[in-house]
Amino acid sequence: YLSPRVLQKILNYLKQSVTVSITWKVLRSSILEVIQNVVFPLLCHNDQDEELWTDDPYEYIRMKFDIFEDYVSPVAAALDLLEEVVTKRKNMLNPLLIWAAQILGMPQDQYNPRVKDGAMHLIGAVAEKLLKKPEYSSQLEQMLQAHVFGDFNSSFGFLRARACWTIQRFAAVTFSKRENLKAGFEGVRILLLNDKELPVQVEAAFALQALLQKQPIAKDLL
Repeated sequence: YLSPRVLQKILNYLKQSVTVSITWKVLRSSILEVIQNVVFPLLCHNDQDEELWTDDPYEYIRMKFDIFEDYVSPVAAALDLLEEVVTKRKNMLNPLLIWAAQILGMPQDQYNPRVKDGAMHLIGAVAEKLLKKPEYSSQLEQMLQAHVFGDFNSSFGFLRARACWTIQRFAAVTFSKRENLKAGFEGVRILLLNDKELPVQVEAAFALQALLQKQPIAKDLL
């Protein structure tokens, strides 16, 4: 067992190790395993999240959006490590995306909503990098259509919230088809107005704001 604070410190140490050549040589061969087995579980919706979501959704929202939590949260440290790896070290982004895509493409009999939440969290965390690279940005519209839009109707509140969060992260995607932009816009708008779960409504509000800011024709869809 590691306390959250100790885990956060370890992840911060690894983040620093990524940028130093002598420590990166040691870490490089195992970094994918670290991300898959240590970072990734932290990105998935867990029992503690579910308990707080159910018992005190206001506290859940406060915890998720409190910037001071980032200084002690192992989840924030995990995201920082992930960003450092894909930003500072070449050839790390593609294998992570392939692995995440394999999770999203799992057959229905192996479907795990919490694991999908983690995969979308991972992909959304590197959104800025993906949007800047044409080889990835050209596939983002299809990714949203195939793996995100359907979760607007998920029976799991945390997946509906993750779908909205993902739309926010990729709000600047260039949509080749107006109907896909409309599907994303309508999805978050309906959740904002009608969803019974407060955390979903909050994520939907941020997603709608991002679309209105970054998509020139979004206001026409109101």
